[in-house]
Amino acid sequence: MKPSKKSSRFVSIRSIAILSIIPGFCFCFSFGPLRSGASPARSENTAACDNQGTKFKVASQFAGGRLPRAVAAGDFNNDGFPDLVVANLTPNSEWQLSIMLGNGRGEFANVSNIGFRLSGNASFSITNALAVGDLNNDGRQDIVFASGSSIVLLLSKGDGTFAAPVNPAPNSQPNAVIVADFNGDGKSDIAAAGNNGVVTLLRGAGDGTFGQPTSINAGAFTVTMGSADLNGDSKPDLVVFAGSMSLTYLNDGSGGFTKGPTFDANSSSIAFALGDFNGDGKQDLIYSDFGGARLRLGDGMGGFGQASSLDAAASSYVVADLNKDNRPDLIALNGGVSVLTGGATALGARTDYAAGRVTVSAAVADFNQDGLLDVAAINQGGSGFSFSETPGGVFFLAGEAGGRLRAPTPVVLREPPNSIKVADLNKDGRPDLITTAGSSGATNVVLSTPNGFASPQTYGFTFGGRDYRSTAFADFNNDGIVDLATLGYNSFVSSAGALTVFPGTSPGVFNRDRGVDYNIGNNPDSLVAADFNRDGFVDLASANVGSNDVSILFNNGRNGFGMDTRVPTGLEPRSIVTADFDGDGNPDLAVANRNGATVSMLLGDGRGGFNHRLIGVGANPRSLLVADINGDTKPDLVIPNNITGAVSVLLNLGSGNFGPPVNSDISRVPFDAAVADFTGDGKLDLAISGFSTTDIPNERVSVFAGDGLGKFTPAGEYQFPAASLLAAGDFNADGLSDLAVIGGSNVWIVTNACNSASGNALTNVSAASFRRLLFSPEMIVAAFGSGFTDQPVSANSLPLPTQLGGVSVKVKDNLGVERLAPLFFAGPGQINYQMPGGIGGGSALVTVNSADNKTSSETVLLASTSPSLFSANADGQGVAAAVILRIKFPGGEQSYEPVAQFDSAQGKFVPLPIDFGPGFEPAADQLFLVLFGTGIRFRNSLSDVTATVGNQTATVLYAGPQGNLVGLDQVNLRLSRNLRGAGEVNVTVIADGKSANVPKIAFR
Repeated sequence: MKPSKKSSRFVSIRSIAILSIIPGFCFCFSFGPLRSGASPARSENTAACDNQGTKFKVASQFAGGRLPRAVAAGDFNNDGFPDLVVANLTPNSEWQLSIMLGNGRGEFANVSNIGFRLSGNASFSITNALAVGDLNNDGRQDIVFASGSSIVLLLSKGDGTFAAPVNPAPNSQPNAVIVADFNGDGKSDIAAAGNNGVVTLLRGAGDGTFGQPTSINAGAFTVTMGSADLNGDSKPDLVVFAGSMSLTYLNDGSGGFTKGPTFDANSSSIAFALGDFNGDGKQDLIYSDFGGARLRLGDGMGGFGQASSLDAAASSYVVADLNKDNRPDLIALNGGVSVLTGGATALGARTDYAAGRVTVSAAVADFNQDGLLDVAAINQGGSGFSFSETPGGVFFLAGEAGGRLRAPTPVVLREPPNSIKVADLNKDGRPDLITTAGSSGATNVVLSTPNGFASPQTYGFTFGGRDYRSTAFADFNNDGIVDLATLGYNSFVSSAGALTVFPGTSPGVFNRDRGVDYNIGNNPDSLVAADFNRDGFVDLASANVGSNDVSILFNNGRNGFGMDTRVPTGLEPRSIVTADFDGDGNPDLAVANRNGATVSMLLGDGRGGFNHRLIGVGANPRSLLVADINGDTKPDLVIPNNITGAVSVLLNLGSGNFGPPVNSDISRVPFDAAVADFTGDGKLDLAISGFSTTDIPNERVSVFAGDGLGKFTPAGEYQFPAASLLAAGDFNADGLSDLAVIGGSNVWIVTNACNSASGNALTNVSAASFRRLLFSPEMIVAAFGSGFTDQPVSANSLPLPTQLGGVSVKVKDNLGVERLAPLFFAGPGQINYQMPGGIGGGSALVTVNSADNKTSSETVLLASTSPSLFSANADGQGVAAAVILRIKFPGGEQSYEPVAQFDSAQGKFVPLPIDFGPGFEPAADQLFLVLFGTGIRFRNSLSDVTATVGNQTATVLYAGPQGNLVGLDQVNLRLSRNLRGAGEVNVTVIADGKSANVPKIAFR
């Protein structure tokens, strides 16, 4: 027996976007606000400040498929904003073109996926695989794709959709395509380089059709191809890389080509670029092979000179004038984005930017309409060769003045660091970086300068074979210059720890030859400095993992330290911090005992003694941070918990006492954290690196905004390659807190772009998921801003009105048709409305007319579906807003059960574990999960909606409107009994290739 599609009338919808489970399962309905004091959704990289989150100058990421291979830009819906097309290779070796519309602010939403299977093998080429041009002279931009087995042509309909793919040359086996008018007749032609060694030429008829193919036999496997005027006759010529040879073909003006000069490239090129890089008016050639990058200067007759080396090895190149100096700049892609700015006679130094782990292709345009060129680069995700890894995506890097990009630049170290701290070592008012590394046996000091950071200074231990873990810095010998202490974890022959103190010789510089070594406890992991015995000299304390204690080294006042004194702690002390926690004027210590789920409070007596007190934290603390979270001048503790996916705050009550943990769910396992006021509202926030069960570890950094009382809520999410350790500081002296992020062997310096004047006056989000960018007809939407009304007003009848309290919302679609939106609620800072039905796809302008006749607008993107699921906590996260329909065996009796329960201690809904009950298929109860959402009802067909619950595929029985409730949709899933005992799991719903947010449920 299956549940009926309206079997969901068993929950209460509170305030249109908040669904909570209550006894009786009566369906009630109201039109109030989403939540009290609601603020705009803090979705990925939303530009905001204060209570609206923050934004760092990093590459914004947008979903772009599982294994994206190539990207190109074009205006596919004729709204004046550049869009993107991304070629993805699917797990079943089919190609899929994702159309991602831009909204003019450098944001993109995937509105459609065009999939097709062709005979032959899919191409793994990534250079020039996509081309955009008007192939039928209708003023619209069409797409040509080199699939590896056929040329694929898609003619635009002008609204972001395309006619069915056609294959004008089915057996051409193309790796690269070029669209140009080769014969000078004003109509677009196509050239395609095939892996069969043949260059196929298609002469355009101007109506989207092409004549019979002609060909050039390049004589070897062709890897890629480009076009430029090589001999100064204003006709597009060709450069083809075939095997290890570079071949030129000069255009005769009628669409024919004559073979020109060739040269041996030594090995197969994987990328190349053409441009006048030395400013002599002739086209030069840059190419990259497995041995590095080469530059050959053009002779103006189709040939190129001798090769010289270039620091720009890449898997793909793009040429553009980023800094507006009328000289070509080079964008190189290989694990990130590198820019070499063109100069008067040559390319300048290389600048690297983080943009994912395997960045393979890019498109350049003014995507955010600020007059500067931006870069949209695709990242394959993970290593780029496994469908089980993190999905790839589009990274958007906004252009800035001088050809710079809005993304972090690295400080390059020799190997991945295992600790990072920030301090002004040279007293110049700028924060410096101090890192430690393992096998190299080094501590790196990186001093800041007015133009960035200087090269790392390396300080090694005299103890050999150690894994170096932590540092502390203070004027240990009272000579007015900061000294450096650095900590060794163990050695090959002993677990005993050691530290070395390097005396400072000048500000920020330390004497390597005068380092003094000291023995401490086993496997020390963390180090702090303070004057523990109040004798005027700074002492040291280390947390020792192997001996479950703290080593205190007292400064003897004679340029040295005595033997360590041991103070016992809990199990596996991993992190140590110091502050005056009890307010008696003496420095105390707090130690995170990772294997004991406790924090050791060591309250100092001012004479070097400590009183030990254990505080239970209910989870394994990986690290400790000390900060005044609630502004009462007492130092509090912030504890990222290693197992629970939460952060706990212990608020200081005075006299060394702390309140119960205040927990915030961060939905991931934290690796490291940093505390600072990232949002500029005067309250301390939290940056977290870490991973979840669905991510490759350490690929992102999340920012959580603090409320000043110990709670944190999501405020932004940023992608970094192998992000691990974090540190905060104002690195560009603009008064805003920035981040230093360890990624691989680099420290990425990420500056804060928080600026309250730069946010949009209006922000539209899904009322279910709180996501921005993509909306669909009849979807429930929440708009945030300010000054809409003086008093909140709710609709109290159907049909919904189009004006409430003098407020109205108009939506103008891409065809210029303007419609009034039905309104649920209007308040001073929030409006809940339904996206009008019948509205076209593409971009649309949402305009709010306030009660005082002021207007605020935002450009949004529309598609037929934009699946969003409600959550019980009304934030799109955590436990789903859903119910279980149980059909009992035998007899078929139906009953409904909640999936959430309110936890008063956490102040939120948490999963209520589902019990399958006794018995086995088929003589067992059947369970169905009924989810509530919006933006789903216009899915193509039921077969285009898929779902997984945990690691089990769930059968979708219904996906569409929920009865007569305005804008509310419902998805019914049959649950597999294999989920019994699975614990807390994710629920994933995909409609028409678009993923909804991922809520959770639990099973016992």
